[in-house]
Amino acid sequence: MARGCKFDDFFDVFLLEMEKVLNGVPNQCDVLAQLENANFEDFSNRTLSDFDKALLWEDYMDTDCGKPVTIFKDHHTFRSKIRSSEPEKYCNFAKDYISKATQIIDRRAGRILELLQEKLR
Repeated sequence: MARGCKFDDFFDVFLLEMEKVLNGVPNQCDVLAQLENANFEDFSNRTLSDFDKALLWEDYMDTDCGKPVTIFKDHHTFRSKIRSSEPEKYCNFAKDYISKATQIIDRRAGRILELLQEKLR
């Protein structure tokens, strides 16, 4: 993991931090620091919601306001001492994560397949 990054496998947390970078807020993450220096020709002077539409990130965004949403509210449980000290709480978190992640992956895969089918017509 890059310095200062605390995303683990939580894409919603990544988007919350990416939004800060796009709004000019300094960060401590090497991965996001690269975004600050990247040349996104197609996304210059755009918002995170523009990335959302182009990259099919709708499940991670509040479409009404164009802001990322927190999906995995207890993501700190994943890397904390709760894994060993409160195994039932961790197990419940893990089940919730797997359920939500599976739904998001299935929806996004379906949208990708639809777009590919449209391109092939």
